[in-house]
Amino acid sequence: MSVVDVVQRQVAAYNEHDLESFVASYSDVVEIFRMPSAAPAISGKRQLAEFYATQRFNIPELKAEILDRIVSGNKVVDLERVHGLRADPVEMIATGRAVEPTHRSTRMLRHRAARQRATIVSFVWRIDF
Repeated sequence: MSVVDVVQRQVAAYNEHDLESFVASYSDVVEIFRMPSAAPAISGKRQLAEFYATQRFNIPELKAEILDRIVSGNKVVDLERVHGLRADPVEMIATGRAVEPTHRSTRMLRHRAARQRATIVSFVWRIDF
């Protein structure tokens, strides 16, 4: 599975508010940063799931549009327009790195892609405009 497939699967799960599939797209030790902070805003799948269950997927209007995408090796940079967070859509840049999962993370994934030796997102930077 290519890095683009992984990111597209993650975006589809986000737009469907499918928490299980969304979280399955990420490494067990994922770190998500909100620039310019040097400390991660989210560390690990447990925090990721909790945040998206209580702060994002409970917003019915939440949806991300991909306006542009750059791919370089195992890195993807998306320019996104996110609807539902504020009265007007918010544009942001999401930069992610995808890696082959470890045996431990593959075993923990319940998503069918895990059986295909899926690539998973391990690191994300988000920049809001």
